[in-house]
Amino acid sequence: GRKIVALIDGDDGGEKIKKDLGKVCEKEIKDETLKILQLDENKSIENYCTDLEIFKLAVKEVIADLVALKVRTIKDKVDLDILIKDIKPLKDKTLGKTIEDLTSKGNIFTDPEDKVSKLSISLKYEDLSKDKTITIPKETTDLVAEIKKLLNLKGEKSAEMGVFKEAE
Repeated sequence: GRKIVALIDGDDGGEKIKKDLGKVCEKEIKDETLKILQLDENKSIENYCTDLEIFKLAVKEVIADLVALKVRTIKDKVDLDILIKDIKPLKDKTLGKTIEDLTSKGNIFTDPEDKVSKLSISLKYEDLSKDKTITIPKETTDLVAEIKKLLNLKGEKSAEMGVFKEAE
């Protein structure tokens, strides 16, 4: 049978999902067909699998697209370049949460309910990174190795089938 790894953030949101999965998927967890891998404290997948400079550019371009389409309006006196330049991993919150906080609560846009979709950022990131050579950090390769181990994948077989091809 198939095995599944639930990869969850290392924050309060991840803890809640882990708890909920424990209730809803009790049998699968007991049977070890579902394994939960919680990322390090205050880390999200963005911390592991993004080139920070391309990520910043993706955030900036998504915001610019939203403004150009008149879907969002930037507040007066907001210097987007400075805000984007200051995006970095923080010790007390995930990179995903950092972006969420930056782009919501009226920090950038005139409407405090407006924010930027992380899905839009990831799609833009994918487009921007297509033709770039990205150095994969050791913590990313370690994460992929841990997932392979939890799924009982053999390196040769997964390479042959194309599983994890881009990470290897």
